[in-house]
This record gives sequence, C-alpha cells and structure tokens, in this order.
Amino acid sequence: MAKAASDKGLKTKNKILEIARADFHSKGFAKTSVKDICAQAGIRTGTFAYYFKTKEDLIKAVYSDLHLQTYAFVENHTQSEGINSIEKNAYTAFLYYAAVFKDDATACFHADTLRRESIQAFLGQNFRHVYRQFIKDCGYTLSDAELYTLSLADLGMRREIVLDFIENPRPGHTVRGLITHLYLYRSRLFKIDEEKMQTYLLRGEEFEQKYDHSKIKLLV
Repeated sequence: MAKAASDKGLKTKNKILEIARADFHSKGFAKTSVKDICAQAGIRTGTFAYYFKTKEDLIKAVYSDLHLQTYAFVENHTQSEGINSIEKNAYTAFLYYAAVFKDDATACFHADTLRRESIQAFLGQNFRHVYRQFIKDCGYTLSDAELYTLSLADLGMRREIVLDFIENPRPGHTVRGLITHLYLYRSRLFKIDEEKMQTYLLRGEEFEQKYDHSKIKLLV
C-alpha cells in the first residue's frame, strides 16, 4: 500500500512538472498559472502545494532535473574512461546548452530565469559541490570563503555572458562559441590550464555529436 501511494505521488509530481514545462514553453513563466496547471492535471491547489510551494519551485525542479539528466548521460557513456570532474563538466555543458537553446521559446525562458535572483541563488547552491571537485582535481585547496567568492564570480559572469548572447544576437556568434567563451574564462578563475580546457571542450563537442541526447530537455 505504501509503495502504491508513493508511486501515485511520483506520477502526480511528474505530471505537474510535464504540464508546467509545456506551459512555460508556450506562455512563458509570467503567464503560466498554478490554477491552470492544476486544472490540466486534474488536481486541487492543495495537492499542488504538497509538491511545490510556489511557482518558482517548478523552475528549480526543471533545472535540477536538467542538471541530473546531463550528468547521468555523461556518466553512462564515460564510465570506463576515468575522466576528471572538469572534463566531465565540459561534456555536460554541450548537452545543457543544447537543451537551453533548443528553440527560441526555451532560450527566452532561460533568459527570464537568469534574471530571477532567487533562482540564481538556488543554482549557485547546486553548483558549489561541482566547484569543490574542480579545486580537488586541480590539486590545490581553498577556504570555504574563497570558494564562495569564486563561485559568485563564476555564476555572475556566466549569467551576464549568456544573457548578452540571448538578448544581443550578433552575426557569427554560436552556442559552441558561447560555451568556449564561458569555459575559458572559468579556467582563468579556477586556475585551470587553458590548453587542457580547450582539449576538454573539443572532446565535449565530439561527445555531443556522437551520442543521441534528444531526450535531455529543459522544457519540451
């Protein structure tokens, strides 16, 4: 009985997320309403609140899911290769941004998300354990305060560069170029060898082209 209830709850939660993703894609965050999501899911608002306290919690859930999808995909295809956390993260970047820039509606949703400070704080928490692994693989140590400052710098830089890429498109600018730009600046922040980073990025692009990752999505 407990398992049945648990399975039903997971199905309800996933149904809410799928409807929210579709609405975010077609309407944007501002015009998506909890009331509409509940009506489509056939649930009451109280049931929604059991899984998600606010509409912003839905954003956190879809980004957490994207993060997990990309890392799981890379893990599944590189288990025997023993790549370090920096190279692994470079691979995930190509999958992550392929999902973000799947179409204009998804890119606009991502830009809207980047402008929301509470979501940025949440994403920062998600990435700090990744940053700590970077430091370990680079072979040096940082205090918690130093790591926090570096993570703020990296997140802020990424936010502004990606927003500029979306809001001010320029001839010849590509997603591949954006990723290279982001990761070479990150290598300078974290004292990662730039030639190694260039190699990781080249391998990441080859990885992204080699495997079918079409099921990895941010929205639809």
